[in-house]
Order: sequence, then structure tokens, then C-alpha cells
Amino acid sequence: MELRVRRATAKMEDGRQIDDDPKSEAGKRPISLPSGLRHATHDRDHAIAAALDALIEEARDKVSA
Repeated sequence: MELRVRRATAKMEDGRQIDDDPKSEAGKRPISLPSGLRHATHDRDHAIAAALDALIEEARDKVSA
């Protein structure tokens, strides 16, 4: 699995964080994920899908009632 960096976060002196484009084109790059993170993102995606399915089912039940 690979992520693509499209935005960068800069921390300002006052502690604020600002999202912006990377400073150079080289900053927009693919990053390979370690296997542990691959599993975590996979599990998260499945949890989100299950939650969305439950919400859709609940909405259908309310419409049918």
C-alpha cells in the first residue's frame, strides 16, 4: 500500500499549524506504509464501512416505518 503526499503541515512559531502545498515538487511523493499500518488502515476502513451500513439500515427502517 502506498500513500501520496499532497499537502504539508507547517508549525508556526506561535504554535498554529497551517496546511499548504509541499515546498517543492519532490515533496509530492509516494510513501510506502509498513505492514502494521497497512493492517490498521484496512481495519479502520472495514469499521467505517460497517458503521455506514448500519446507518443506512437504520435510515431504511425509519423510512419503512
